[in-house]
Amino acid sequence: TKNTDEEKQDDFSFIPKYKKQTENDEQKVVRITQRQRMAFFGIIKFLINFDFPDNDIEQEYWKIEFKRWTRFVWNLVDDVGFRNEEQVINVIKKINNIFNEWNERNKEKKISIYEYLKDQLKDKSNFEDDKILDERFKEECEKAEKICKDKDWENKIIEAEKFSFFHGTIRFLFHDEKGSEVNWNLFDIKYEQAKENLNINDTSHKNRKIYNFDFWKNFIYWIAKNKDNKISDNFTFVRDLSNVNSTKFSWKNYLVEKKWSLGVHKMLMNQLDDEIDKRLNISEDTILYYLCNTDLLKSLFSFIEKENYENHRFIDNYLLYPKNCTYGINLDIDRQKLLNKLYKYEDNIFKFSNKDILETNTNDEKIKYFFYGWSIYFEYKETQFKFGNKYDNNIYCNEDKVVVKITDENIKNNDILKEIKEKLDEYIRTKNYTNEKI
Repeated sequence: TKNTDEEKQDDFSFIPKYKKQTENDEQKVVRITQRQRMAFFGIIKFLINFDFPDNDIEQEYWKIEFKRWTRFVWNLVDDVGFRNEEQVINVIKKINNIFNEWNERNKEKKISIYEYLKDQLKDKSNFEDDKILDERFKEECEKAEKICKDKDWENKIIEAEKFSFFHGTIRFLFHDEKGSEVNWNLFDIKYEQAKENLNINDTSHKNRKIYNFDFWKNFIYWIAKNKDNKISDNFTFVRDLSNVNSTKFSWKNYLVEKKWSLGVHKMLMNQLDDEIDKRLNISEDTILYYLCNTDLLKSLFSFIEKENYENHRFIDNYLLYPKNCTYGINLDIDRQKLLNKLYKYEDNIFKFSNKDILETNTNDEKIKYFFYGWSIYFEYKETQFKFGNKYDNNIYCNEDKVVVKITDENIKNNDILKEIKEKLDEYIRTKNYTNEKI
């Protein structure tokens, strides 16, 4: 079965669950996810292979170790990258090998799972087989090392692992801006920022603290600044079907991917002041300029809140609260510039519906309004037309035929408005002539 990641570990049960599809159906066993299968293997591996002692003190010790092992297993399998059969097999093999080695060492001398994991950091070859799995495993070893040095950190780490959509993955809270070196001095600062801005458990609109615009601008700026990140100028604000942890474009993925580590680090450290002036050097021909230097972002968030949207997507980053997909706001800079020109052209001869328009409150006359929806409807000389769809910026008539073809080249031409008007006039004349003959 596909792993949708919608099931949390608390939903997992060793006793099979039964469910009816409809009232008249027979009850059928609820299938478990790939993630749950991997975790099930790890938990059973401990239970059937470990020799539990008879005395109460030793039993209490190994009960604690079993809880720690269980948490380690759930953390290891909770990653957006484990999707196909080969990856699942690799994870199961990893869990099997780790337990066998740990169990063998316990036969010689009692050693906690934390001590075992900490010792794995001494050998770099432990993290050279599978990129996603090795990074996940290394994080568990780094956390174990910290707990071995200071046991008070166990509760702090567990609290952070349970926060929001982190599900055990928190290396971005204690890694440096390169996403590779450990620095636990960063943890408290980053965690506080995360609690302020990434809390999906706070479902109250009044209490949501997701409108820290410097926080989002900071992330956008630093992501775009990294020359290795190829980011399109075609941004889209949408609600999306994807679960917050189920797609490569989820927040979870962007927090742990090393190529985004600079932006994540700067965002969570709230390092803004020394770079904010440099934003003015961003080209005005990009949507990045408007997101970083105007109140466009604020207007978009206000629109989203007003429309009760609970997922916002930009630069292929999901911000928070995924819900079902509807239409969105296309932030293609050339598209929006042309729509603004049409809207103001010759005393508003093109009549747009106000429900399709978001006023950004910016002082920039090039893009004062943003038009949302995949298709923007307008009227010209009592004839209905449609600007664009999900895949292009052409102008269509009611029959969905292209009346004006708008390409990436001609959309920037100074005479594009004149061309649009001429072709619409020609279409209307031809249509009226045809109707007269009929």
